[in-house]
Amino acid sequence: MSLDTEFNKALVRFKAALTQEEQSSFRIASLSDVKQEISRIETDQRKHRSQRGLRRLEPFINGLQRFSTVIEQFVQIKPDILAVIWGPIKLLLHVSHGTLAAFDRILDACRDIGELLPRFQTFGEIFRDSHDISRVLVWLFTDILEFYVEVLKLLRKKAWKQVFSTLWSGFADHFEHLQDRIRQHRDLVDVEVIAIDVQSADKFRKEARAHFHEEARRRSQRLLQEIELWLNPPPIKDIQRFENVSRNSPAKGLWLIENQIFKAWVNLQADSTLWLTGIPGCGKTILAFHCWVYLCGSLPSGATALAVFLSDEAASDARPHSASTTIASIISQLIHADTESLLPLAHSYIQRVSKSALGKSRSSYEPLLRQLLNATELSSVFMIIDGLDEIASEERSNLMRFLKSLVADHTVTRLLVSSRALTDIKTVLSERPTIRANDLNGGDISAYILSEKSALQTKFKMTDDQLVPIIDSISSMSKGMFLYAHLMMRTLRRQPSRALLKSAALNLPSGIEDAYSRIIRDVMSLEEASRALAVRILEFLTCVRSRPRLAEVEKTIMIKVSDRHFDDDSALLT
Repeated sequence: MSLDTEFNKALVRFKAALTQEEQSSFRIASLSDVKQEISRIETDQRKHRSQRGLRRLEPFINGLQRFSTVIEQFVQIKPDILAVIWGPIKLLLHVSHGTLAAFDRILDACRDIGELLPRFQTFGEIFRDSHDISRVLVWLFTDILEFYVEVLKLLRKKAWKQVFSTLWSGFADHFEHLQDRIRQHRDLVDVEVIAIDVQSADKFRKEARAHFHEEARRRSQRLLQEIELWLNPPPIKDIQRFENVSRNSPAKGLWLIENQIFKAWVNLQADSTLWLTGIPGCGKTILAFHCWVYLCGSLPSGATALAVFLSDEAASDARPHSASTTIASIISQLIHADTESLLPLAHSYIQRVSKSALGKSRSSYEPLLRQLLNATELSSVFMIIDGLDEIASEERSNLMRFLKSLVADHTVTRLLVSSRALTDIKTVLSERPTIRANDLNGGDISAYILSEKSALQTKFKMTDDQLVPIIDSISSMSKGMFLYAHLMMRTLRRQPSRALLKSAALNLPSGIEDAYSRIIRDVMSLEEASRALAVRILEFLTCVRSRPRLAEVEKTIMIKVSDRHFDDDSALLT
């Protein structure tokens, strides 16, 4: 492959990493343009008495001049090559000079690279006669362009002026690796090495690059683990259960996905906040899960969907949900969705806060989430908060107040809240676009009941005609409550005979409260020992803050309150 071809490949890769605006600015650029920009900046800084030692650029400018001289002699496509050597440094100076921290870092980096560039004392025929050695020129060219690309990436970040020091610290390892490569390439040029040394250097260069990328990946994983440890977001154990329900049930929530209010919210054509509400047991949590799955699969590149399920059935540990745990979960998911932009910022923030009095609290989580939303490169962040009504009222008030201001202050955010219409929630959300699940989910409930009909047919050997009145009765009495339909179908399946099935179908509870009342009556009709055990379990379930696991209920029953020890003989046998 000719030297011109190798330079052209490097040039194409570089341009692919640029924006259209950047490519246009580099189309025509020269050393004279850079000197004019330096002169302009010096004049501006003298005017504002903010001189920053631009002489630090001299080693870099001189090194690039020497390099340009070599290119002009040995490369045919030199106008394009020279334009991308001088154009980016002009742009970096122009964009950064108003932000002193960024300007100083870039000047220092240019000085360091300039001091490493070869002197090209004896370039002469060595490059013309040896293709292997001339490849070093391409490597140096690639190294310089890589430096430009990585710094330009930092200057493209949102709010880069406020967080440049943090962004640069994340670039430090990459810059050190880049310096090592340039140093090695300089040595190859200045000592007029033989071809075999260049081949060895090429192999080492590729291995070093692979090693660097692997170390960078490991570092990112370590930082993520440290952030997760600090945030300690509540895990969601039962996402798999939601997936199973979604996969096995004919009730797919398609009516919600096709709802015009929902579509307008997704397509950014309506208010940024959407309220999914309804009576208890109407399936809001599963619908919220369907929304999340739909968004994850349909959002364009550059947008993401985050979900927090606060309902008891989604909890996987004993910690009660709160405003803090909810915000921590959102932060964790957001960092994973935009790791490159947000990881160094989040890690730097946590290091600072860990040394302060704030510690792990809502007071430290809220500013972090705001900073991350300001810095993210994501075009849209859809947040789904399910079960807002199931956390303590004070925590709920804190969370609603924060979410309201968050959505108002960050246009990138879209919020879907799923909850019952409690008074405090209704006060905040009643003016927002609203979808009432129990008014619209009748088709899903009917589909669910029909899917369960085959179990009754198999067990009781009944025809469709015999079951239709029963099915229709449950559908009409559900009144938008999935939980009622589920409990009634389960009750019918448990009947020991066809006669008792028909009797149960003729005496269905009038609603969920009637169903629970019948359960209590059944409990109170048990013989004394069984009744006492059932009452004790109900007392425990009434007082516990979040839904316990079965094993926790069993252990509680084994506790003998009088002398505070476990009674193994009281263990429930299943």
